[in-house]
Amino acid sequence: MPAIRTLQSLLAPVPVDRFVAESWEQLHVPNVRRDPGCYGTLFTCGDFDRCLHVARETQRDLLTMVPPQGSDARPRRVRGIDLDTRELYRLFADGWTLVINLLEKLWPPVAELGAALEGPVGASVFINAYLTPAQSQGFDVHYDPHDVFVLHVEGSKTCSIYGRFYEFPLDKSDGRHYLREQVRLGEPDKQRFLEELTLTT
Repeated sequence: MPAIRTLQSLLAPVPVDRFVAESWEQLHVPNVRRDPGCYGTLFTCGDFDRCLHVARETQRDLLTMVPPQGSDARPRRVRGIDLDTRELYRLFADGWTLVINLLEKLWPPVAELGAALEGPVGASVFINAYLTPAQSQGFDVHYDPHDVFVLHVEGSKTCSIYGRFYEFPLDKSDGRHYLREQVRLGEPDKQRFLEELTLTT
């Protein structure tokens, strides 16, 4: 499998011009990959652990811990230099989702991909990595006020995709991106069991 380093390699076999004309800002586009190692040269679960150790050398708030659904706890953000890996692994074992923010600041292959995407999409690119334990849900139903590429790197999960609530969520970016209490969700338009996948929304 070729290394994922450009927008074309991310979308393959869909050509970039067709993606921009038919899908960009219009559709959820699943691109299911059948190669379990397709993202191996970009980022792996093992690299997540390595990035935690790299992050300990920085002052940035690079890590967010998100409690499992149903918990009364609130998300926590910590600077790299304040990172306690033992506490982190304990929270993960208790169902918390771990998020490395600005992954491109820590991992060169990811930085290379992010830089390569900025020209074709005409925007700044920021990359986060999410690690969610088995049987946990990291986030409730929500929308993002920006365009998103989702790369499902390892493991498996079920992803529910709902229809549009706003044509362009940027116009509604008031911080209330969670939808369950705002609208009647109904049934998802699509529900996918994810393994190795690129999803654009």
